[in-house]
Amino acid sequence: MFFRFPMMLPGGVGRYQALFLRRGIHVRRGVDRLIHRLLGLPDKKFPQAVRLHRMTVSLPIYPDMSDSDVKRCTAALQALIKHGPETP
Repeated sequence: MFFRFPMMLPGGVGRYQALFLRRGIHVRRGVDRLIHRLLGLPDKKFPQAVRLHRMTVSLPIYPDMSDSDVKRCTAALQALIKHGPETP
């Protein structure tokens, strides 16, 4: 079952989370923790995983979402992509 839609956005969650939240949309990272970090392995051995973790923004998507919620999410995403994170 899908419950998140991961996207790569420059700046990742740190750059976009507050902007989506202003529109009432809760986004998060694609995954909460990287497996190699849980195992105590260094980031330098997993540069691609670290880069993707940093850049991934996960938008909500689940079967119970209303059509208006889907439209609000897509409109927010389109505005942020078109105008950049400076969009009010």
